[in-house]
Amino acid sequence: MPATTYNASHGVKMAVDRVHKGPGQAGNKSALSYRCDIGVPGYTGYIPQTAAIPLQVKGSTKYIGRTVEGLHKDAPAADSADYHTKSWYQKQFQADASSYHKPSKDSGGYWIAKGCGVPSRPFSANSTYQSELQHGGPTAHHQLECTVGLRSTLSCYDGARRGLSSGSIKATPASVRQPLGFRTMYSSMHGEQVELSQAYAGALAGRSTHTSNAAALPQAVPSTAGGLSQGAQQLMGQLIKEDVGSHTQDFGAYGDDPLKHRIFGAKEMTGAATTRDLAAGTARSTLQVPGYTGFIPESQYKALACREASAIDQPRQDGEASTMLFTLDQYSRQRVPLYTGHRPTALSNLSVVEPAHGPTLQTTQGYANFKATQRPHTVDNSNFLDSRKGIMSFFNAGSSLFASDNGLAEAQKFYQSKRGKRANLH
Repeated sequence: MPATTYNASHGVKMAVDRVHKGPGQAGNKSALSYRCDIGVPGYTGYIPQTAAIPLQVKGSTKYIGRTVEGLHKDAPAADSADYHTKSWYQKQFQADASSYHKPSKDSGGYWIAKGCGVPSRPFSANSTYQSELQHGGPTAHHQLECTVGLRSTLSCYDGARRGLSSGSIKATPASVRQPLGFRTMYSSMHGEQVELSQAYAGALAGRSTHTSNAAALPQAVPSTAGGLSQGAQQLMGQLIKEDVGSHTQDFGAYGDDPLKHRIFGAKEMTGAATTRDLAAGTARSTLQVPGYTGFIPESQYKALACREASAIDQPRQDGEASTMLFTLDQYSRQRVPLYTGHRPTALSNLSVVEPAHGPTLQTTQGYANFKATQRPHTVDNSNFLDSRKGIMSFFNAGSSLFASDNGLAEAQKFYQSKRGKRANLH
């Protein structure tokens, strides 16, 4: 017979092997109570008063747990709150009994005409297309009639008013229409450029390829209704036709030698960086394309790769050692000046205390890295009580792709009472 000891909490004698052996041991396997709020199935140690009171289940009168008597039994029943909330629609839009009236007629649809009430004013609005194109004449007359008696600030309205009073309103072509009393920004910037048109016409006269265009280009021409001279209009059209696009400037015309458009050195690439720098995806323009970290053709990494590929006795770089956390730590923490390499976003690379001054705030990537370090970090739960550790760690899901918590709990309960020869808990 095993040795016994006296348990003051229950007032009975219990076997020595069933007494609680300390925190984290879960040695008590009695069937007096079952406590699962700690997370250790089978643990039946001291249960505080707050955990011993069963909580009322919403919408049900049944309780889960052992029977409770006395004041604790009446405490949940004192809560008389209605857990069955009524419908919000029924509560807010409940029909009033006094608002119901017996129908005066039997046929359907009689309430439609009754509910319409007094006929409203007819809809007289017109669309922009109707008012300006289809009914342009009456609309213009109406607008001009509204301005009768007002002081004119624009010179073009005087003729319109005189024509309206005399009854002779006719459509005049744009060539003889009077100019407005103000100049637009476009006409002030690109309007009467007589000197520029004359200088450009003289330059075209010296070319043999543009002789016909130079002869056809007029000299000082009076301004038109839009404020833009005919010479300036032809000049702008000629400039647009003779302008060289960026693609032609970078890559040349069809059949040109591509070596003529190459850049020698990184300084020239930065100073004249355009679309050709990203043509083959093998260039890095550090000042023109922010954040671009493509392949750099001329670098120490390429020289090392070429040297390892050409020399047989050259030892290759250890790839495993080059991917350690120390190597991946490439934040710009002002350790290496002007270094803005990439560092993978991983939990191991994020810490509360950053070395040196932390991520730089001068770049967009550095600011994002700095904000990432300000997030609240997760609590390390490696030392927490867990049902899958300790004495119950031999219950596992095996080779199954999915782990069932219910299955593990049922297995633990089964082997707690039906112990096999190889399923001992001690």
